[in-house]
Amino acid sequence: AETQAGLGIIPASSVGPIRAAARSGRVDPVALAHGSRRAANPVVGLVGALTGAVAELSPEAAEHVHHGCTSQ
Repeated sequence: AETQAGLGIIPASSVGPIRAAARSGRVDPVALAHGSRRAANPVVGLVGALTGAVAELSPEAAEHVHHGCTSQ
């Protein structure tokens, strides 16, 4: 998010909430492990969980989690 904001891809105002949510411990590792098994890709569950955590802080910033990235 920091790099994308620095390049003008996402608003700089999204960085703080994304950073705070990522550092908050709100992503449940057990739920993430179960989700990773279902999706066969750990990123899918992580992005969903992080987006939810960011949305609690800033719905606007949640729109920029994993912005323009792929998870293959």
